[in-house]
Amino acid sequence: FEAHGFDEVILLTEEEARKDAILKALARVKEEGQEDDLVVFFYAGHGATIRTKDDETMGYLVPINCRRGHEEEEGISMGTLTQMAKAMPHRHTLFLMDACYSGLGLSDARRVAKTSKRSKTTSRSKDVLAGARGRSVQVLTAGGSMDKAFEADGHGLFTRQVLNCLRGLSPESKDGIISGREIAMRVKSKVKAETGGWQNPQFGSQGSGDVVFTLGRVDSVAGTAVAMAN
Repeated sequence: FEAHGFDEVILLTEEEARKDAILKALARVKEEGQEDDLVVFFYAGHGATIRTKDDETMGYLVPINCRRGHEEEEGISMGTLTQMAKAMPHRHTLFLMDACYSGLGLSDARRVAKTSKRSKTTSRSKDVLAGARGRSVQVLTAGGSMDKAFEADGHGLFTRQVLNCLRGLSPESKDGIISGREIAMRVKSKVKAETGGWQNPQFGSQGSGDVVFTLGRVDSVAGTAVAMAN
């Protein structure tokens, strides 16, 4: 994240990545953020899917101090995260979750394939940058509730493909610009192919805009990255 120009990175690992510390970091981001900021929340760790009393499912992050069977009290629900994101002043918020669970809490998860197609009458870069003007909260997870998150070469397959996009190693990012929806489309396709369909990343978004990364420029992003690993 520092390599991509974020002016602040909050890193919590191992024992630091507790529920209260994670929520405190997000509260700080909300308090200090500005309208034009991009906030990226990256989580690598365990996830769980819990069936609620209403017979619906909700995804939970499982911090290092969360006991098995106590995810609803000691974990962090996707509902909590998305509500916090909606209350933030930032125009763009992107959650990258290298953990498996369902219950994204965002309504148009299945639109990524359609909305990632660019118009033939305008340049791709103009289309991408036009999407940056609108507010957007996006979530990209490593898999669904029944998926196993595979690893290789010291990274989750999901994380490796995300990094490839941000490093300009995917076709979509060769021109130095890539959107959140393009990252999602690329990661979903590559991870599914690498695992023979055993791992299927999930994407959801809310808002009229799209998260945009301008790669290769130190001053490209004014914002905060909140990275968690446990």
